[in-house]
Amino acid sequence: LGAYQSILYIPQNSSLQRLGQGLLTDPQPLKSLTVDFELRQKKITVQHIDKHTDKLLDSSSYTRNIGSSYSFTPKNSITNGGDKYLPVDKKSKSGTLGDKDITIKFYYNLERTIKVNHIDARDNRLITTESHKVLRGGKYSYGPKTNLKKDDYTYRPISTNKESGTVGAKNITLDFYYDVPLIKAGLEKIQIYTAP
Repeated sequence: LGAYQSILYIPQNSSLQRLGQGLLTDPQPLKSLTVDFELRQKKITVQHIDKHTDKLLDSSSYTRNIGSSYSFTPKNSITNGGDKYLPVDKKSKSGTLGDKDITIKFYYNLERTIKVNHIDARDNRLITTESHKVLRGGKYSYGPKTNLKKDDYTYRPISTNKESGTVGAKNITLDFYYDVPLIKAGLEKIQIYTAP
């Protein structure tokens, strides 16, 4: 029974039996007791990834206590290598950190520019230009305009074919060529002369 033998002996009543042999005293009290508790921590890695190529655009790591809550949202945009990427969606990811390291992934799409030039075919002069921001993987379709004017003349497209396709990894430039009529035809008055 050792150090706890004296607890089993109740001396106030002589009708009770002593459970241990001999009389032992309580152990000496300790002056202080120190127990060190360490917070257990795990790592959260947040990755920002190109959805088409799985290229890692940006990454950051955080250390949090097990059992703590976390919440992360995608960035509004990321510039990597001179290219701008926009998030596929803006949903946040949150939860409670367990006993394992975790990786949170956000996906982004490459932003591209489609430049549409309308050009005078006679002297290659730029009539007008348009610029459209699009995302890689999206479809596009553009055709020549029919309302471009030069003075009193309306430009005619050399071809009425449309340019269409799927946006890839590069910016796109589309050129449409126009000409103008050489003369301005107009019929204002008809006179008919008959012989007498």
